Amino acid sequence: AAYESEDGLYFAVRSYNSGKPLSGIKLRLLSRDNTIISEVLSDGSGHAQFAKALLLGEGGKEPKLVQAFGTGDDFTFMDLQQPALDL
Repeated sequence: AAYESEDGLYFAVRSYNSGKPLSGIKLRLLSRDNTIISEVLSDGSGHAQFAKALLLGEGGKEPKLVQAFGTGDDFTFMDLQQPALDL
């Protein structure tokens, strides 16, 4: 799950199978021109954050995608420029 606030972009990283928080998961923020803006690791509670200043790029430096790399071959991504899914 992802949440945007005044302070930045927050993630709650959880297992698809168990729903439990996952620590040590690498999250990578990529720009529209495919440049790595930043990388962070989820903490012991499965939380990770990209600071607001990292989200202010324009043009090719605008944040586009967040990738998450788990253990083994586990991988997922979130396109930040797609509409949010509201259930």
